[in-house]
Amino acid sequence: MIKFRFIFIFFILLVTNQQKVIAVDIVDSVIETFPKNASDSVRAAFYINAGTSSKGNTPKTAFELALKALQIGESANLPTVSIDAQNLIGSIKNDLGEYTYALESHVKALEKSELIKDYYRLSASLNYIGTVYLSQGLPNQAINYFEQSLKVAEDNHTNNQILNNLYRLGIIYESLDSLQIAYKFYKRSLLLEEESKNKEGIFYSLLGIGSVSVKRENFYQAFIIYNRALKIAEELNVLAYVSLCYSHLGDLLREQKEYVKARNYYLKALSIADSLEFNKDRRDCYKNLAITNENLQVYNDAYYYLGRFIEINDTLFNQETIANNLQMQIRVDLRNKEKEIEGLKQRDEQGKTIRNFLIAGFILITVLAFLLFYLNRVKQHSNKLLKEQNTEIEQQKEEISTNLEQLAIINNQMSAKNQQITDSIIYASTIQETILPHANVFKNYFKESFVFFKPRDIVSGDFYWINYRKGKVYIALADCTGHGVAGAFMSMIGYTLLNGIIEEISDPSPAAILEKLNEKILASLHQHDTQHDDGMDVAICAYDIKSHTIEFAGANQNIAVAINNSVIIYQGDIFSIGGTFGNKANNSFTNHYINIDNTATVYLYSDGYQDQFGESANQKFMSTQFISLLQNICMLTISEQHETISNTFMKWKGSQKQTDDVLVIGLRF
Repeated sequence: MIKFRFIFIFFILLVTNQQKVIAVDIVDSVIETFPKNASDSVRAAFYINAGTSSKGNTPKTAFELALKALQIGESANLPTVSIDAQNLIGSIKNDLGEYTYALESHVKALEKSELIKDYYRLSASLNYIGTVYLSQGLPNQAINYFEQSLKVAEDNHTNNQILNNLYRLGIIYESLDSLQIAYKFYKRSLLLEEESKNKEGIFYSLLGIGSVSVKRENFYQAFIIYNRALKIAEELNVLAYVSLCYSHLGDLLREQKEYVKARNYYLKALSIADSLEFNKDRRDCYKNLAITNENLQVYNDAYYYLGRFIEINDTLFNQETIANNLQMQIRVDLRNKEKEIEGLKQRDEQGKTIRNFLIAGFILITVLAFLLFYLNRVKQHSNKLLKEQNTEIEQQKEEISTNLEQLAIINNQMSAKNQQITDSIIYASTIQETILPHANVFKNYFKESFVFFKPRDIVSGDFYWINYRKGKVYIALADCTGHGVAGAFMSMIGYTLLNGIIEEISDPSPAAILEKLNEKILASLHQHDTQHDDGMDVAICAYDIKSHTIEFAGANQNIAVAINNSVIIYQGDIFSIGGTFGNKANNSFTNHYINIDNTATVYLYSDGYQDQFGESANQKFMSTQFISLLQNICMLTISEQHETISNTFMKWKGSQKQTDDVLVIGLRF
């Protein structure tokens, strides 16, 4: 085991060193191709972009590139270049555990951003300072700067900085064990990052949600989320991100008491941290390895890693470093105090102006009061009537004010309830996404496939299910009664029952599965004895891998099969699962047998696509137009079919509200 560990570490170091050499060679070769008259801003932008891209794999190379950009920015008087270079330097030094250097660089960037009134970079610099404090385990200081950064970003509509602060605030509240608030920030960040298709932002948001899931002991969900994050890290080809995934997977397995697997993940993370010389990540790996080896009763290794942890922790937090950090903190605090004093001065000047207006107003009111008193003696009768009218108006104003206060209280209560309900539904959507099979599962059994899944609300009443048993792949698509929360409840009941039915029947056919599912729905919802009419329309296909045949049965649901540029519709029985079907116990479902070849494409679909109203025509898409669409695209590749189906739906819908949940599955053999 020890020999294998050294071989693995040597391999990681070798690959990383090669990457450093390649990165330097690429940078030098690109610099040589610069035109001689290339502007300073173009060269500086290249250094900053190259440094940002390489800091996760070759931090020392990234640092040299940032220094070159800073030199250009200072010599050519390009303040935005200097700010970006200082923040990049600070970010790299924070990863390396050099907190004083990092904080000093970010403070310089902050001061220059304030000087030129660049609010985007001002928000970014505040965020970076908060990150340094967070790395040192100082959440109170960190949250102050994240909140300042978020306010600047929201005031100036800089969306990417809003996302950065949402994720950082999630980390802070998670460290303070406020898991519900942390999850809210992580989930909001994930939704916005997915909308902008930012893979790095999606990666960090997934890590946050996974960490909260571990602390809530939802280990299965955490495992799915961490593996999704690992896939993104590998796609981005950033070693630092891969190391973070390994470390989080180690934490997950350690919580499940799978210490051997946890240790292997920590060793992988440590190898990458050593190659990148990230002292903070090394320290965390040493601590986790010490705890894990202690649980495994491998005390020699536990003592070794504990010693390394103490050694590197002392390096990161020695007296000189603490003193320098304190000095930098005092400098930042003084800067904030100076801003507060300046604000107080401005408010004092405003107060003097308001006071002068009040004095003038008081004098004017006094004069008016004297005139009114004089007029009152002249026109006493008229003033008496006016007084009575004024009394009535004041009473009406008090009544209106009271009603407005009551409406405000009710509105606040309704807003709070609405937010609670929305948060619960968002969390339910995460559970539903986790339970439903990932689209990649189809790749295990089919040459090509796509899943176009677009719920009308946050959660969906449509769902799909896949299972393998005795040489057959079973695929189901279901459209439950209703949509939103009600539909989602029915979908979870149907999904759970299908998992049980496939185990109960020795040699299940699609028709037998539907009949069994109908029995269980009727029993589960007590529909024999009540008036509940909830149910679902289901299409089930059983694909025999050896004979290349499909067995299909449908409960008020059809499928389409495209062979040789011709689309054939196979219709299911007219009965749905559950509801009124329970009163017709003698009805049974029919199996259809279909021979296919490697050019065939099978489509399962709910009625949401066909029932969608169009923006221009203000009518439904209709099944005839949907089948025509399949006819036109069936000879394209699966990925092109998926893109065409998605684009056609969005173009047809336009600004219209989505009518129903939409689900279309395409399978090629």
